[in-house]
Order: sequence, then structure tokens, then C-alpha cells
Amino acid sequence: MTKLANNLIIVYVCMFTINVFSQEYDYKLTGLPVCYIETENNNAIETKTEYISAIFCIKENDDEILKSSPISIRLRGNATIGAPKKSYKVKFKSKTRPFPSMSKDKSFCLLANYSDKSLMRTAIGFKIGELLEYDWVPKSRFVEVVLNGEYIGNYQFTENVKRSSERVNISNTGFIIEFDFDYLSSVHYFSTLTNDWKFTPKYPEDDEMIDSIFNYAEQYMNDFEEALYKPEFPIDRSYTSYIDETSFAKWYYWKNLLQMDECNRYFYKYDNTDNTKLKMGTLWDFEWCLGVGPGVKDERPSNNHYLESKLYFNRLYNDPLFMAKVAEIHQQYGDKIYYGVLDFYDELSDSLSLSQAVNFQRWPILDIPIGWAYVPLGSWENEVVCDKQFFINHYHWLNETLLPYSTGITEKESDTNQISDFLYSLDGRKVGTHSLSKGVYISHGRKYVVK
Repeated sequence: MTKLANNLIIVYVCMFTINVFSQEYDYKLTGLPVCYIETENNNAIETKTEYISAIFCIKENDDEILKSSPISIRLRGNATIGAPKKSYKVKFKSKTRPFPSMSKDKSFCLLANYSDKSLMRTAIGFKIGELLEYDWVPKSRFVEVVLNGEYIGNYQFTENVKRSSERVNISNTGFIIEFDFDYLSSVHYFSTLTNDWKFTPKYPEDDEMIDSIFNYAEQYMNDFEEALYKPEFPIDRSYTSYIDETSFAKWYYWKNLLQMDECNRYFYKYDNTDNTKLKMGTLWDFEWCLGVGPGVKDERPSNNHYLESKLYFNRLYNDPLFMAKVAEIHQQYGDKIYYGVLDFYDELSDSLSLSQAVNFQRWPILDIPIGWAYVPLGSWENEVVCDKQFFINHYHWLNETLLPYSTGITEKESDTNQISDFLYSLDGRKVGTHSLSKGVYISHGRKYVVK
């Protein structure tokens, strides 16, 4: 029997005792820090538009590791805001370093991970970003949370996306924007001319808007889209003068390692000069990944593997040189990420084994379909094993899928009649060499264009 299984047996016996005799949640014995939040007059936190005042402290083994501090707090999230277990945005009155590994800042988040019954997907996602040596990945800690004297579950206390020398490090003339379906809730947003896609600013923020930076971001995105969607694409690669191709390729690889169906998409540029290019920000919102999402209704782990290529990546995916960059990143980081993630699953399984039992005593949902998680597995242990197995299966699928792109593709066009065996289409399918449709194909390190 695994160590994880042993822990679960001990925990469930313990929780049974607590249920019968005390009707309390023994969150102090899980080994995690405890965040205590007391709102002014015990006011309820009801909206994501209005902050309310509160006092916040963190204790570990009953020792106060963050002294009582005044904060403002509100709800956060879009789809998740309707869940009974809420996520929160926390603002300290002065810059604070809640844990030694985190940035000193005012703004942080408490993520509920309600729909993620493994409780781990965000942590696994962030771990991949670290192993990928991404420019900035949010630091986070698992904690227990007590709100106005009531235990509300296991949470992930994390940094959020914002301009900072310790987070998204840009100058005061740079910008951070988000592709945003919820753009109408923002005071400022713009629509691109080519695709009519909506973006909201994260820097400058609504209450500190700088028109010149906002206008620069809008014009830059329009110019980028115009270059990317030229009819001559992918022969014309002028779009690369606007983006940091490695940043985009790393982000695309990161997202597809997890097979994330949906996520927040952040873009940033260091300054307003021609010396810097657009980069992709950190991945965010990991609840619907690892085989959980729309269409996964019959079995888990899902056998439905695919490359997710929304937004600009539905175009970039059709550029063999961009996909060659993705394959190059896979060759450089793949093994390190694969084994690092498997080890991290074991580490998290040990550190969360007690906390998850108390959390799911508070929120008994392991047998209930939640959102797109149509297939409940009955236990936290099963959820973890399932996600881990999907990652293993998907990694090997992705390895094979990226193989056609990993042969040092050049921009030279060649005559398909010279090919004696086969070609690969851009979606990784092996195809013959006769009666080919118009398009771009790859074989033995060359790009073949059929016009």
C-alpha cells in the first residue's frame, strides 16, 4: 500500500471521530499554515467590485508568522464566483511579504480550487512554469483559511499578476494587458481591428490610467495582428518583428503540456521602444486541464489528446518555424519537466494528505459532478492518481506529436515529387505525397509548400 493510501486511512478514521464527537474541523493538525481573516463587524464578503476592511494574520503551529495586519478583501473570479467555496483578492495596506519565498507587495489572492478535487492543478501548473524557466511564475503556498471564526477550507495563497520588479518586471512606459471575455466589467478596454478581440489593461490599472500607454498598447496589438494575418503567411513572417517568439513558444508548450482548454491570457511589453517585443505572461486558471473540460463525460483519465491552439495560436500553429521552436523547447526542457512534475506530485500528495481530508469534510463534493468535471471519482486519492496518469499519457502523446517539427526545419521550399516516403501535415498527421491539398507540409527537416 502506498504512503498516500496509508495517510488517507489514518485521516478518514480521524475525521470520523471528529464528526461524531465534536462537529469541528481539525484544521490546526494538517501541517499547513492557517490564515485568519476577521472582517469589520463580521461583514460578509459578497462582491468582486467592493472591498471591505478586515484584519489578517497567518499562524503556523500556533506561532504568528505574519502579525495581524489591516487588509481590504473582495471576491475574485468569473465563472468560479458562483461556487459555494469562494476565492478572494487580498490587499494589504502596506507592502508585505507573507511568506519568505514571496514578493513584497500589497496584492495577493486566495484561490479556492473548488472545482479541482485534486487541489493540485494550479500548483502543478506553476511548477511547470518554473521548470520551463519562464520569466515570472507566481509563488504560492497551501494554507488553511478561517473566515470570521469559520473554517472555509484548503486554499492556495498566491501572488497575482501585476507590474512589480519581483513579478512582471516592466518599465513605467510598458504595458500588461489581458485578453478578456469579461471586458465590460473594466472601465477601459480596446478592440483589435483585425479580429475584434477585447483586451483590458492590468498596467496601467483602471484607477491609474495613463492614456499614452493605453493607446500605445492598442496600436501595437493592431500592428501585430495585421502582420500575423497577412495573406502571405507563413511565408511572410513579419509578425516576428512584434513578438518574442521564444516567449510565445514556451507559453504554447506550457499550456499544451497540461492540455488547458481555457485559461487567462496575459501579454506584456517592457517599454514603448522598438528595442523590446511583446511577451506572453504567466499561465493562470488551471482548473480545467489534465483531461478535465468540455466534452470529457465518459471516462477519466481521458484519452482525448489534442493541441489547443486558440487566439493567436490558431495562426502560429500553421507556421512550421514557430512549431519548430516549440519542438526545440520540448527537446530542451521536456525530460526535466516530466520527471520534475512526477516528483512534485509525490511531494504534494504527502503535504496535502491531512489537509484534503478536512477540506472535503467541509466541502463533501468528491462524489458530485462539479462544472466540467462530469466524472467524479469518489476520493481525493483517485483524483490525484487520475490527473497524474493523464499527465504521463499526454506527455508521451505530445512527444510523438511534436516529433515531425523537431528536425531543424528551414524556410526552404522543396518539390514534393522529390519525397519518396511521406510528409507530415501541420496537425501532425502522416500523409502520402500524391494529390495533396494546398498547404504547408514537413518532411526530414524541410518545409514543403503546395500551392
